[in-house]
Amino acid sequence: MVQLSVILPTYNEVANIEVIIESLTRVLKDHIYEIIVVDDNSPDGTYDTVHNLTLQDRKIHGIRRPSKLGLGSAILEGLTKAKGEYIAVMDSDLSHKPEDLI
Repeated sequence: MVQLSVILPTYNEVANIEVIIESLTRVLKDHIYEIIVVDDNSPDGTYDTVHNLTLQDRKIHGIRRPSKLGLGSAILEGLTKAKGEYIAVMDSDLSHKPEDLI
């Protein structure tokens, strides 16, 4: 079986991040996957929430970038950490449906 890496670039997504990660883990439960959250130092605590989730599930990885650097560079940083043969980039605001991955 191949691995899927899902990259979630974030900035101020504390209201959505748990929901999107929970949805992804539910949808991908029968697959090999990792979720990489690349946060641009959100002042709303997005990274803190992600960090707590990484302690509960080793398939979730968080990257905190010290200054807001932008969407493109966040995706590129996620790509450098991804281990999957397949990679998906999704918005963290729930505009992309996790069910579309399978």
